[in-house]
Amino acid sequence: MRRIAATLTAFALVIAAAGCSGGGASQPQSASADVSAAQASASAPSAPAGSEKVWHYEVKTENYSNEYKNGNGELMASVNYEYPVLAAVDEDGRIYDGEGEAPSKEMLDACEAFNSVLVESDFEDAFNGLCKMADENLKLSEEYGGFFSPCFEELSIDSVYMTGSMASVDGSVYSYWGGAHPDGGKITFNFDLEEGDFFELDDLTDEPENMRRLISDRILDEIYEDSYDVGLFEGFEEEVYALNEIEYSFNENGLGVTFPEYTIGPHAAGLPYFEIPYDLFAGCLNERGLRLLELPQETLILADFHEAQQIWDYFNMTTMPLDYYDAVEQGDYTYCRVDWRGISTMTELRALLETRFSDDITDKLLDPDDIHYREIDGVLRATDAARGADISRGGAEYSVELNGNKGKVTAVVEEYDLDAEPEYDEQRGDYFWPLAGHVTIEFPFTLSDSGARFEHFESIW
Repeated sequence: MRRIAATLTAFALVIAAAGCSGGGASQPQSASADVSAAQASASAPSAPAGSEKVWHYEVKTENYSNEYKNGNGELMASVNYEYPVLAAVDEDGRIYDGEGEAPSKEMLDACEAFNSVLVESDFEDAFNGLCKMADENLKLSEEYGGFFSPCFEELSIDSVYMTGSMASVDGSVYSYWGGAHPDGGKITFNFDLEEGDFFELDDLTDEPENMRRLISDRILDEIYEDSYDVGLFEGFEEEVYALNEIEYSFNENGLGVTFPEYTIGPHAAGLPYFEIPYDLFAGCLNERGLRLLELPQETLILADFHEAQQIWDYFNMTTMPLDYYDAVEQGDYTYCRVDWRGISTMTELRALLETRFSDDITDKLLDPDDIHYREIDGVLRATDAARGADISRGGAEYSVELNGNKGKVTAVVEEYDLDAEPEYDEQRGDYFWPLAGHVTIEFPFTLSDSGARFEHFESIW
């Protein structure tokens, strides 16, 4: 499991060496293990033949701790690892421990797959490595007259979120191996309870490039809105779009994304964390993603709305991503090949538009007299064009009303008073226009097999 090795220090080394697939029983125990109360549970009925019990999954926590002192009794190194354990629990709250009536083999296999990633021998190896580092640090401090501080490493579980098919665990790491300061990190575990295996973000979509772009765009919007970019590394945007080495977990509100230290900013920037609402990327989820996250219909409708909004903006505000190296001239315009979601012809573009818009809106967007998008020699192309946004409008809040297969999405949008004197925000270090009020826009839709098809649409900004 690469996600662990990217975060911990001492512990990461032994996990990486073991390929994150150590052996061990389904309920690993250590000399100082402590099983906590359940942090979350998922319903997963399991009743073997002849059994009346119904079993479900719960995530518990156990603890491994140790310390090393020198001959003078002085503390040299210590570790304290709180780690997650996936347990099979019956309807009476009894954790299966190998005795008595057992849950299904599939449930036991899933528990073993989850728990075999973190076993006592791995913690012991990590502790031994930290002790060796402490000895080396002490030797160097004595040789060169430096200051010695004990080494330590801690792992704590911050949150657990479960659906009937998924367990998502979010943890924090804090360690000191020597040097100017301790370092922090995140560690996450995302597990498919039905398939009995860990999963990656790209496993949840058939459109990884588009989903990652939606996530990255949201992160950048938040960075710029909060003036968080001050002090970040030059070119940090490339790392945001790459989403390399991120730690991610899920919660009831959305996807949590954490960048490791030194990824987009210096140590002082800490661990930049961003939360992406489900409705911003749920439209990209495949069957597995929808099964794991179990999103309500209102969230899926909002996801359809945001997809429609993205498509609409590609016609009215900007242009779909283009391959500028594949360009042809037609009349006074240069047309580049459209490089978005694998769409290569006007027929495919129309099919996409018809999933989100009524036939009338689709026909207007694809007006043959419009020069924006053209199919040239069987290839969908576009001339690069864009307009500025309406600076009098700001943030928006959305709600969904549904009655049978009909409904509407309502957007309540902030409007600024551009005739007023700008006000200064000391916290952000920037000027802003005072709020004049709000404008309400309704987007009626009809549900179809492909989701919400909107019968009216317009630009919010």
